[in-house]
Amino acid sequence: MKHIGKTALASAIGLALSCGATAATLEQYKMGTQSVKDLLAGKEAKGSIVKDQAQGIPSSYYVVLKQAGLQDLRSADPASIKAASASIADSVQSVTSALFTLDRDAQVLATTKNLASGLVVRASASALQQLQANPAVASVYPVYDSKPMAVDSAVYMKADAVVKAGIASGKGITVAVLDTGIDYTHKALGGAGTVEAYNAVDPRVQPTWPQGKVLGGYDFVNIDPNPIDPRSGGHGTFVASSVNAIAPDVDFYGYTVCAANCPGAAQIGALDAALDPNDDGDISDRVDVINMSLGSDVGTTDATSGTQFLIQKAATLGINMVISAGNDGPNPFIVGGPSTTPNALSVGAMTHPTGASVIFEANDIAGNKIDMIPSAFNTVSEFSFNSTANQLVFVSANAQGCTAFAAGSLTGKAVLIDRGTCNFTTKVINAQNAGAAFVLIANNAAGLGPVSAGGSDPAVAIPSVGISKEDGDAIKAALANGDVTYSIVAKSISSAGGLATFTSRGPSIEGLLKPEITAPGTNIVMAAVGTGDKTALNSGTSFSGPMTAGATALLREAMPNRTAQEVKATLMNTADMEVYTLPKAHPDTELAPISAMGAGLVNVDKAVKLPVAAWVDDAKFNTAQAALSFGLNTLTETTTLTKTVTLKNFGTEPKTYSLSIQDRFANDTETGALSWVIPETVTVAPGQSTKFDVTVTIDPTKLPEWELANTSELTEKNAQLTTVEYDGALIFNDATTDAVNDLHLVYHILPRANAALELSSRFIDNTSVKVVKNTGAVEADIFATQLVGTSEKDESNPYDLRAASLDVVQVPTTYCTSGLLLAPTLTLENGLSHIQQVNVGVDLDIDDDGKYDHQLNSLLLTRLGANFAAFPAVMGTFVTPYGDYSGSVRELFHSVGQRSVTLAACFEDIGLSAADLGRTIGTRYRTINDGSAIGADWGPELNDSIEAEAELVSAPTVTLT
Repeated sequence: MKHIGKTALASAIGLALSCGATAATLEQYKMGTQSVKDLLAGKEAKGSIVKDQAQGIPSSYYVVLKQAGLQDLRSADPASIKAASASIADSVQSVTSALFTLDRDAQVLATTKNLASGLVVRASASALQQLQANPAVASVYPVYDSKPMAVDSAVYMKADAVVKAGIASGKGITVAVLDTGIDYTHKALGGAGTVEAYNAVDPRVQPTWPQGKVLGGYDFVNIDPNPIDPRSGGHGTFVASSVNAIAPDVDFYGYTVCAANCPGAAQIGALDAALDPNDDGDISDRVDVINMSLGSDVGTTDATSGTQFLIQKAATLGINMVISAGNDGPNPFIVGGPSTTPNALSVGAMTHPTGASVIFEANDIAGNKIDMIPSAFNTVSEFSFNSTANQLVFVSANAQGCTAFAAGSLTGKAVLIDRGTCNFTTKVINAQNAGAAFVLIANNAAGLGPVSAGGSDPAVAIPSVGISKEDGDAIKAALANGDVTYSIVAKSISSAGGLATFTSRGPSIEGLLKPEITAPGTNIVMAAVGTGDKTALNSGTSFSGPMTAGATALLREAMPNRTAQEVKATLMNTADMEVYTLPKAHPDTELAPISAMGAGLVNVDKAVKLPVAAWVDDAKFNTAQAALSFGLNTLTETTTLTKTVTLKNFGTEPKTYSLSIQDRFANDTETGALSWVIPETVTVAPGQSTKFDVTVTIDPTKLPEWELANTSELTEKNAQLTTVEYDGALIFNDATTDAVNDLHLVYHILPRANAALELSSRFIDNTSVKVVKNTGAVEADIFATQLVGTSEKDESNPYDLRAASLDVVQVPTTYCTSGLLLAPTLTLENGLSHIQQVNVGVDLDIDDDGKYDHQLNSLLLTRLGANFAAFPAVMGTFVTPYGDYSGSVRELFHSVGQRSVTLAACFEDIGLSAADLGRTIGTRYRTINDGSAIGADWGPELNDSIEAEAELVSAPTVTLT
């Protein structure tokens, strides 16, 4: 950690994207985007974070010991393994004793010995900091909780052809399901298939293994030896049956790690157990595939949480980690962790291949075309309603439709209902019971577009659609003036070929391509827990992930000579790239971007026939990925980037491929911004590997204007990312086959043109003046800021803090009641794709007594609870008393790719007033290499810091000539 004193400099030149003055103003910091305050639109800008919940606060800590885990003794004899196990137990006990000496209230939640030797604990910040210095301890990682996230699909993924041809069925392959448990009594999973068998299970008693297809397991939530899925769960049984639908002969291990949420300690216990299921110290029986249909949004590639640390290790030991990408929709960078762990396979979702989708031939209400989404629980896909036959009404006394409407009050009518408070199905059933024929559900937050209403209930008998808040408000206003004319006509089309509307979009916040592949994830038929032999429909990446795990199992059986990483590459190399944003039959569909679909739809039949595999070794992320993932590049001049591709031949004949680049979208090609250098052909001998370079040169002057920003509205963000990213594929073509794409590596680049300012001094007419020169690729508007501290460049620091500045900005009293906004800016060495990559913060010593009084932290707004749920992936400044977790939400100014981050606090938030102008306060600017951290008081190690005394003054005015 660095402690840098105040420098002698008084001002610096700041760079903004869009401004027109030479002294810092609020509009300049906004850089042409709307503010967080505008986004909240009148909501109470206050909130609290509760520790030990799945809100990004560590629920526990994983203390990893220096002593090697049993995985390092794979070739040892039984006696050596037994001795090592005893030695690990002694080390764990020694560190446990040391911990209790430091904190007698500490708790040990779990211990591990296979993937790594260690213990999962809860303890005070001071105890954890002192424990880090224990000579037996290697690292202390935060542990975060998560949330729990098919025959036709087997045909769609071309898995049935592999099974029917006898190539593979999953026989001899073991899959660990880390979820709510498994109902091993269900017929689909080899059980007795009766309700009585399920009811006879004592969930506290270990069953006699195996039970049907389930070979063993453990409940790491309730700490008992029986992983039976409770009726209050069911998710794990859904998941296991989804795997089984693709690979019918796989065997399972069931590990309970989820209930209402998925404690990180339970996940760590299960990951370690999966390496040695029979717990005999010999890890040769480790599972082949682990499925995790769980996570949280805006995941990181940084494997410095306890769970991701073990996921990364498990994959290097030959286990295929298949993890769902999340159900948070087409929001840039929202793809969920831990699927963003570099070695894991992150799986998105597509529409059902044989299902029906809906297009609207008429969607006119009050003279306007209204965007609408049919509810997932509709029992019909074609319907027609109009104002002549079905009067449209809004019942303000029961606006959310969560209580019963008067009997018969809605007979034959279409009713508008607001989102919120109760389930979507409840709203529709309440309207239906009052005689309604049709329901429109209006979203409850602006900027999010139409609501996508999910859920299921067999009592639903009438159709419904979701619309936006803006359209709902307009309809209410029109109804206030009388009856409203409307016409809605829905027609059915095939749902095949499209991305699911809920599937989370990438890339990861660090720029690595995630998700990496897709599979069906809507209207999947799965085994229903506790029913014996019954099934149920459900949707989500929770189920596209297990289907991909099943596909992985087929490849593991069919290709036993390929490593886990090579199997992952084979799946990505052969995925079907014909994936669309909407079902293929939809008139408005277009190709899906790579950051939403990864390499494409799983194609098992093509994969098992591929004699080669191609990938790129990526040292930055410590992984080998079957993609050319270039990430974010902020460019001030024409720049060349190079990746080295490995092509490995597993066959007995040499293979030669011609190579070509295929851009995903014509408008990218038309810019002329990218030029590629690749070999014309590549040949690889049997049983050998070869390497070749792929080079792309980017001219930033030809790139499109960058509009993607932190506070862009959701529907705008999705289109903005598609506009600025460049994507496509490197195509390998074997002239001896009929295919035009024998295999491929998708590519993805986020190139941003930027200005570059050089500041120098010169004497003109005997007067010293500053000269600012822009040597970059785009125009720059400049303004002055008060520079309070600098730091030397540190090449080893991924979030190297280089400068700190502080301004006081005059704002309207409607913005801050004091009329004054404190705007501290941190400038890093490198640009950020998303602020969640790192915790950016400023600690303030207002009374200059040597103790911090307030703190400003970057924060995902959704972590503050339901009041902020409508703003996924949006960052704000969380202003609190130092060490507190309740406070005010204020601006955070940052544009994707920029080096500078400006936090904000109204004077009244931090105990200041206009009378304090001109005073000096103590400051500490800091970065923490954990985007989920909330300040430094609870113990995380600072990544970098600058300490300085700073004056509360407006930025200096600079005259430009």
